[in-house]
Amino acid sequence: MNTSRMDEDKVERLRERLLQCPVCMDEYRDPRLLPCHHTMCSECINNLLVNSPSGRFFRCPQCRRDVCVPRAGIAELPVNFFVRSLQDELGMEEDASGPCQI
Repeated sequence: MNTSRMDEDKVERLRERLLQCPVCMDEYRDPRLLPCHHTMCSECINNLLVNSPSGRFFRCPQCRRDVCVPRAGIAELPVNFFVRSLQDELGMEEDASGPCQI
């Protein structure tokens, strides 16, 4: 296997492990950091909230902890700049205007 192909395989594994939303299984769009330190697309968080009886609480799909969204909404959850930096470094184009492909 040549070096170029090995590098491509490593990048693909990196994308799958670190840059893929656990809800929509797509590359993160507007990645937001939850209080439990997991990351999800803001649209995925919104979809979980829409299906939540309270409209402000949901369970993290990864660790099952209860998550409370700030009163001001999802925009108040911090952006995961680590994920954004990796996306920039790998030349991934984030389409913040398009919805997640759930």
